[in-house]
Amino acid sequence: MSSNLKLLIALLPFVEIALLAKLVSAFGFFVTLGFLLLSASTGLTIVRLRGLSALLGARESLQRGKPLADTLYRDAISALGGVFLIIPGPFTDVVGILMQIPFFQDLIGRRLLEKLSSQGNFHVYARSDSVIEGDFRREQPREQTGKQADIQNQQTTKGNIYDHSDRPDNS
Repeated sequence: MSSNLKLLIALLPFVEIALLAKLVSAFGFFVTLGFLLLSASTGLTIVRLRGLSALLGARESLQRGKPLADTLYRDAISALGGVFLIIPGPFTDVVGILMQIPFFQDLIGRRLLEKLSSQGNFHVYARSDSVIEGDFRREQPREQTGKQADIQNQQTTKGNIYDHSDRPDNS
């Protein structure tokens, strides 16, 4: 986990408490409490519906032989936004609402794709405009070079899902 993310997680409760104090002083305790209950119930509904949608979409994709990433990432990001709505506080509520918008879902999906591709050997194969297929394989550590790395690579990739030696090169 990066140090910026750790710092954000550590400061989040203080930011939320400060913003809640501002809301209470501006609108009163009961209005703020109603806002918190409304956002939490909305978040629960989103998590329930998007979680079910993700499961049904995954099952349908598997039956049709389509990659799961196409159908799952928007539902997963939306469900995570629902979790942010459940967490009490205005800052996480704004983040949760933004995660319900398709533009931000695509933005987050692209960032995750960039992050995955920078951590290892990550290939994306586009079959059409709507189907994206990807492979991920960790590179060998720098200490293993030459024949030792080749032997270990053959042992770990032969015959499993990472062995795409018969795949045509789409690049």
